[in-house]
Amino acid sequence: LQYGQIIAGEKVLTQGYWRLGHALALAKEAFKHGKWVQYLKDLGIDKTRASKARAIYRAFDKEEDVSGLTVAEAYAQRLRKQAAKSETGAENAAVRKQDVQRLRKSVSTIAKRTADAIHDAAFAEPKEAVILIPSIRKAICQLQEFLDFLEQQAATESEGNATEVAESETTASSSKGPPK
Repeated sequence: LQYGQIIAGEKVLTQGYWRLGHALALAKEAFKHGKWVQYLKDLGIDKTRASKARAIYRAFDKEEDVSGLTVAEAYAQRLRKQAAKSETGAENAAVRKQDVQRLRKSVSTIAKRTADAIHDAAFAEPKEAVILIPSIRKAICQLQEFLDFLEQQAATESEGNATEVAESETTASSSKGPPK
């Protein structure tokens, strides 16, 4: 009975974590390097708890998406880098597949949140717009770096495929023997 009450209580807390993560994600953009930890201390928020809340927020598009999950379950679904070096081949492939799924979800989330932000911007006061512009410029630069990286990856893949085709054509023509 007690354990069930604890789990039920944790499930309610998870939505609070998501809301805290949302608020902190918005607030973090306004702080320069080194000021964030002091801001958290001023608010009385533990740095680890803040990090966990922001991770839960990033992992789920909407607050409703965490309903029914404990904090631990929601946190387990966070976006994180995997240490692939210690994985076996099959585990490594599974990790890569999960990473690709997370990447696709992240891009989808960015697109959805951007559309929502554009809608919300229509109601922003001029002072708020002035405050938001530097953060938006920073986000655009980061997204441009992301796009440049993906384009480089795509070009590398294209070059690799072209090389494979050329090698297979060379192998095929050499296996036919000399022309008669």
